[in-house]
Amino acid sequence: MRKILSCLLLGLAISASADSAAQTEWAGGGGVPGPVTDWSYYFASSENIDYYTTWGEFSLVYESVEHLVASDFEYAIDVYAADIDDDEDVDILGAAWGADDIAWWENRNGLGTSWTRHTVDGDFDGAYSVHAADIDGDDDLDILGAGLDCGDIVWWENDGTGGGWLEHEVDGAFDGASCAYAADFDGDDDLDVLGAASEADEVTWWENTDGSGMSWTEHAVQSGYDCPYSVHAADVDGDDDTDILGAALYGYDITWWENTDGSGTSWTAHHVDQVIQASSVYAADVDGDEDLDIIGTSSWDDEIAWWENLDGSGSTWTKHSISHGIGGACSAYAADIDGDDDIDGLCAASSSYDIIWWENDDGSGTSWTIHLVDGDVISAASVYAADINGDEALDVAGAVWGNDPISWWELIGIASTGWLKSSILDTETQPVWGIIRWTADVPAETSLTVEVRAGSAPGQMGTWTEVDSSGDDLSDYIADGKRYFQYQITLDSYDNEANPTFEYIIIYWSGVGVELAELSADSTDNGILVNWTVTGDIPSWIQVLREVDGEIAPLHADALPGSATLYLDRGVEPGVDYRYWLDVTEADGTVCRLGPTEAVRIEPEGLALSLSEPYPSPASDTVTIAFTLPDDGPMELAVYDLAGRRVATLVNGEVTAGRHEVVWDCSLSQSGVYLYRLKTAEDALVKRLIISR
Repeated sequence: MRKILSCLLLGLAISASADSAAQTEWAGGGGVPGPVTDWSYYFASSENIDYYTTWGEFSLVYESVEHLVASDFEYAIDVYAADIDDDEDVDILGAAWGADDIAWWENRNGLGTSWTRHTVDGDFDGAYSVHAADIDGDDDLDILGAGLDCGDIVWWENDGTGGGWLEHEVDGAFDGASCAYAADFDGDDDLDVLGAASEADEVTWWENTDGSGMSWTEHAVQSGYDCPYSVHAADVDGDDDTDILGAALYGYDITWWENTDGSGTSWTAHHVDQVIQASSVYAADVDGDEDLDIIGTSSWDDEIAWWENLDGSGSTWTKHSISHGIGGACSAYAADIDGDDDIDGLCAASSSYDIIWWENDDGSGTSWTIHLVDGDVISAASVYAADINGDEALDVAGAVWGNDPISWWELIGIASTGWLKSSILDTETQPVWGIIRWTADVPAETSLTVEVRAGSAPGQMGTWTEVDSSGDDLSDYIADGKRYFQYQITLDSYDNEANPTFEYIIIYWSGVGVELAELSADSTDNGILVNWTVTGDIPSWIQVLREVDGEIAPLHADALPGSATLYLDRGVEPGVDYRYWLDVTEADGTVCRLGPTEAVRIEPEGLALSLSEPYPSPASDTVTIAFTLPDDGPMELAVYDLAGRRVATLVNGEVTAGRHEVVWDCSLSQSGVYLYRLKTAEDALVKRLIISR
């Protein structure tokens, strides 16, 4: 039998992805077992894998344990931690904008697992900010708050146990009070109060006139500062007095004000940077050079960044981005989270529902490693760090606006092991495997394992085999000819601070093309039945051609699907020699002509009872069945499933002698194998048909 006479390229060859597949992103998540022809950014499943924090890589999760403090603190907007009841453990404070509440929770056992709520003020309209400090100098912690809706700056005097509170107003006409903080601005060794008014566009401090918190003198720092959202106090220029920092949400600005003479009566503004929707500001020595830098967030740019105080005087600043893509970054804090004597960053992200901390890798602030504390906090609003469980390590406290809780998270460290399993890849061929490559960062005290498997069907995948090295030949690990492929990556850490990272994987293969295993044509009572079998790559389309006296012409206008194996040529005449060819369209657009069959003819003869093969086969929407009756008479043609149940009756009654065709609409029938039976008074014939979609 002759096989291939010609191959014509009807279109451009497809890209390298036809014989390779790569995955560089997994952020779409799991739940896609496959088979797929492109991994895209999905995968089948994973455990202890962080695939969502950093685009273009995955690593082990940073494990933390959430401890709920309060679940019904409506629109929790701010959180703080301090020892309110003077029992040498850390308690938690919160402001609830929706509930108009200022409250604190007593750490009953010092471990952070048992809490008792104490309401400080349950009618503080628009409670928006909370802070703890010894305002009256009596050696216990009082509470300071800002009420956004009432426009009040207030402090509550602690009776020493946290059980009784006496309200003292600092300012009752501070329109849109959004933030309050306590520090000594005039150098008289008592605590004054700093505030931001988002509606009045003012930054102000109030002098604690006699140190008791009973008398206050207002000092304007800056007016016309468009929507100051966050303020902080620190010695920015290193001259041993307290300066002020501010973030203007609508002014797109971070500024610090120099306490010019140390008395708080004269202030010089120093612009740090234009920051669109600057939402928080804090001061810390990020680069370890013994001067204070600034850390802040932009809720518009979804960014947390820090600004380097270049000469320590606060006159020149260089921005360093810590991370982008932190949706709705709204609260920044800085502390030594991992206990390595440098300053790390902490942030709440309201839009991406995240609380995250960034490890200051070398203490210089130029390299950061991201660690997700919790990725399912609906509209996180505020974060703070303190040792809540008394284990001498910092924990993270958070206020969550969206579903009202106050929580804290115990930071455990990098998970010891985790794995990610890819979707099953359909190569759409019987591949001859090439090489496999990957890129990963595997630091000391960690390891990475790559395993692969292949199968002839998605439900018949082989056993996992470990690949020794990137660049190895896949044929050394899995058998050629297996159409479906899957990989699995396992990450291990033997140090809860070391984390391996996987970034990229690609595999190569070559297809064997379409091979003709069989092509035949046989005469039947209904015409000439062309039957073929192809191996190797699955064709995209097949067209049957007929040759008569050297002339070759297609038999049908619409191409058959690549899975077709039969065609019945009904338009033949007795006594004529016919040969048949196949035009096979491969996946890359190449059309190969295969054939021909040996010559076949229909010899003239009398009519005989016959039942044709179905056309097309397999069928999807309609199928044609032809039959021949030698005599007039009653007959029945019906379709049955393999359980013997009648599915359809196609003919039932008197039929004249001769050849007949019936078209059955099988579109409502399920895919599968069916039998159809022709029954006359004298005989019966049965054949099989397949429905496939």
